[in-house]
Amino acid sequence: MATKKKMLQAAAGQAGGAGLDVDEVFATHLYVGTGDSTQKTIVNGIDLAGEGGFVWTKSRTNTYNHTIGDSESGLQYYLYTNTMTDHTDPITGYYNAFNSNGYTIGNSNFTANELNNSGQDFVSWAWRKCPKFFDIQTWTGNGASDRAIAHNLGSTPGMIIVKRTSGGDEDWGVWHRSVHANTTKVLYLNKTDSLTTSTGIFGATNPTDSNFYVGGHPVSNNNGDGYVAYIFAHNDGDGEFGPDADQDIIKCGTYTTDGSGNATIDLGFEPQWLLRKRTDGSQNWTIYDSMRGWTSGDDDALEPNSAGAESVNGNQYNLTPTGFVTKEHGSYKTYIYVAIRRGSLFPPEDADDVFSIDTWGGGPPAHETSGHVVDLAIQKNVTGNSSWTVGDRQMGPKKIMTDQTAAESNSSNSKFDFNDGWWDSSASLTNYTSYMWARAPGFFDLVHYTGNGTAGHNISHNLGVSPEMIWMKKKSEVSYAGWAVYYGQSSNLYLNRTSAAGYWGSNAVTGVSDTTFTLGANTDVNDSSEEHVAYLFGTVSGVSKVGTASHTTGTRTYVDCGFSAGARMVIFKYANSDTGLGNDPANWHVFDTVRGIVGGIDSRLSLNEVDSEITTGNDYIDPDNAGFSLPAGHPTGTYVFYAIA
Repeated sequence: MATKKKMLQAAAGQAGGAGLDVDEVFATHLYVGTGDSTQKTIVNGIDLAGEGGFVWTKSRTNTYNHTIGDSESGLQYYLYTNTMTDHTDPITGYYNAFNSNGYTIGNSNFTANELNNSGQDFVSWAWRKCPKFFDIQTWTGNGASDRAIAHNLGSTPGMIIVKRTSGGDEDWGVWHRSVHANTTKVLYLNKTDSLTTSTGIFGATNPTDSNFYVGGHPVSNNNGDGYVAYIFAHNDGDGEFGPDADQDIIKCGTYTTDGSGNATIDLGFEPQWLLRKRTDGSQNWTIYDSMRGWTSGDDDALEPNSAGAESVNGNQYNLTPTGFVTKEHGSYKTYIYVAIRRGSLFPPEDADDVFSIDTWGGGPPAHETSGHVVDLAIQKNVTGNSSWTVGDRQMGPKKIMTDQTAAESNSSNSKFDFNDGWWDSSASLTNYTSYMWARAPGFFDLVHYTGNGTAGHNISHNLGVSPEMIWMKKKSEVSYAGWAVYYGQSSNLYLNRTSAAGYWGSNAVTGVSDTTFTLGANTDVNDSSEEHVAYLFGTVSGVSKVGTASHTTGTRTYVDCGFSAGARMVIFKYANSDTGLGNDPANWHVFDTVRGIVGGIDSRLSLNEVDSEITTGNDYIDPDNAGFSLPAGHPTGTYVFYAIA
């Protein structure tokens, strides 16, 4: 955890104290199994040793059970969500340890299959016990018809999952706030059944902020049998997370589709994980998450009631900055859901946590590796004449090009389902460099949206501050001029062109705020019914800087970015003309310290060109500890820049 975040959280309970971050209480971790010969440690940042919690694991590529282990039941115990099996077969070393930053898988024959089969892809979701988020309770049944079970959630639960752990096999009983007007209704996690009437499972009293209730039913409170409950919160303006301890991160709700099968769900945040179940008809439970593939196209699904491998479940949902919208659901169907918020709530303190540069590495598992989750990647063959490939997590297996006006196209190697990188490791590429961003408050955000052709169209975003630079591209069809760039004045530069400011008017972005940006009627950014993408950049002290620099020929211009060890990557463009230094085109030049930012001629690439890197000619940029400098030879005028420490 970053030092500043620790200091803020140490002040929690005092005025202005900070709450926990999302990534401190929930994590999705992807890994490849190594077999049963050695233990495997999963580092996901969740304190399962000191705080407690539970882990849910599923093979993505094979028909193994959904496996659950938790800190309250013990390391040797496990449950399967797709079966009725109880804890009757403890296995020493199934989970070898719950750690302060994750957990360790044992090396038994069972874990070799269900948790660590060699060469198989796995997903692991981990919840930490935390007020207003998640709790676990265990008890021995006494047969009472309305027994109170105390919990530590600190709020009325949104969903409760109960499982008998000893005394015999039983269904997984589910209570959900949105469909239980009283406690006589139940869903079963291991079944496809619709909402069912069953008295006695959840007693006769609805949950409170301190207790939930069970009856004398074998599913929940048979005399002498053991039970466990996984208790999920529902935040409704009362969450206590983030820098000001006032943010919601989990919602338990319901929706009904309209006659076209559509519904818009406003969570107040963009989700990273979703569990859903139809309640008015028989249908599988389904889990989606943004790590495995939750895109503007097909969505990768796993089903808790089935041992089936991951499947592409069509375009079920599209993410929005404030929730999600349904697709392909069918008309007038009702669903319940649990949704968990995406990403960190705190601005980054170290550029390494949110930005990486990597050259061809060949994997595994990713071709280009980073020290963080990758949400946007821009890749170029630095020695060959080829287009820049742009991919992002929501775009999935698609690509667009910074040097083209073309629509998005398929890219089978464009993969983001890695913890620390992107691009399929099986691809045979050399001499490629990738620039990789993670979304973070104040630093970077991305939004996929549909244009409406009308000036004043507001697009929500999660940057948390007014964006200082926005790159926008129509992706569903060819755009007229290409990539419109807003940089704090007007959207009248284009990323794929050398043209000076003013080339294509100023009606693309007409206003920005910390929650929205407003579009004009420019068809490149707001074409009616067409799909677009926007990449939003901001300044974070010591991490990134967006700005303009005024330069006079014959003098050196020092650009102070607030850095202490210079800029690691700089993108800049001369805005006054389509001709720049030494009559070279006024390109969108890219410099980085991997290829060299030195006191002389630097290796440069240009986002608007397919050309390989140029290592001769003019001196475009020089290093400076506070940022960078522009040598005296540049023409007089304004330079638009984006730099990262």
